[in-house]
Amino acid sequence: MTNHTVRPRSAGALAAVLAATALVTLGAAAPASASGPACPTDTIIDGSRLASISPECSFAGDQVNVGGVVMSIPNPGASVRASSAVAAGYQDVPDVVVYRAGNGGVAAVAGDQEFGSEGTLAALRSENSAVAASARPSAVSTLDSAPVVPGCDDRTAYKLSGEKWAGAYEWSYNNTGSPVTSGVARIQDALDTVTGGVTRCGSDVDLTATHRYLGTSTNSVDVTKAGGCSEGDDRSTIGWGELSSKYLATTCSWSQDGIIVSSDIKFNNRAPWWDNTGRACQGKTYDLQGTATHEAGHVFGLDHVAPATHQVMKPASDPCEYSQEKLGAGDAEGLKRLYG
Repeated sequence: MTNHTVRPRSAGALAAVLAATALVTLGAAAPASASGPACPTDTIIDGSRLASISPECSFAGDQVNVGGVVMSIPNPGASVRASSAVAAGYQDVPDVVVYRAGNGGVAAVAGDQEFGSEGTLAALRSENSAVAASARPSAVSTLDSAPVVPGCDDRTAYKLSGEKWAGAYEWSYNNTGSPVTSGVARIQDALDTVTGGVTRCGSDVDLTATHRYLGTSTNSVDVTKAGGCSEGDDRSTIGWGELSSKYLATTCSWSQDGIIVSSDIKFNNRAPWWDNTGRACQGKTYDLQGTATHEAGHVFGLDHVAPATHQVMKPASDPCEYSQEKLGAGDAEGLKRLYG
């Protein structure tokens, strides 16, 4: 992200600053005036301040700090979501969503925490509810034939994020910094599992979800070290890079009116990975394909569920957890509702 100089965000705010420069400090809002709104002068805005900032402010190039996760502020009518898988022993990290309404207002949500004006938050809830309302009724019944398999006894064990793809997920792979030899193959297998509705429960489900691999690229993976989302480039890229030690991977998805337009996935290149080559998975090594299946679930609109459900979309992975390579009954049901 390019650094931006401290500046007011509207002509009205500029006039106010020139009139009372001594009152303005970095991190404070420019004082309001009769000619325009008070706009932030810093480029990283604390989420707790969003409710008091006028939607008339530009926010161009700005970011918002939501509980320590810094996220880019999208264009009006758009949202960006960060979703992460954590290593064993770490608590769930809730999705962080930053939304900008059509009128310019900004809201942010992290789990149960909400920041922004009630009007902007209501617009975000309405958008997410519209995707859920358009989902098909529960339809997966054949999976009940294998209830003894962990994760196959509860078709209700899913949660929808509120966004979905209207077409194919077209992605490229940036191998820079990869610590494994067959990463792209394992990622393709994971995406095939999700779009193909491949389960561990005795039968698969038919889905309209599709993905298309475009080959290798040098495109940036727009995911920050702290598990946030930088400014997207409208291209979906999967690759590697440094993440905080608790993260195995983070997915950032950019949406417009509830329709996902791009999704990037960054895998932590400092985590110990097993990619189904060489010796068997052992010790504290994590199954790349299983984690990639989890991230693919995020790409296609699934959110985290409780660990006890044994679904792919549970928040944390255990070392050598092969079961995440195939969908549980709840995972399949959630995807069926979106793409059935």
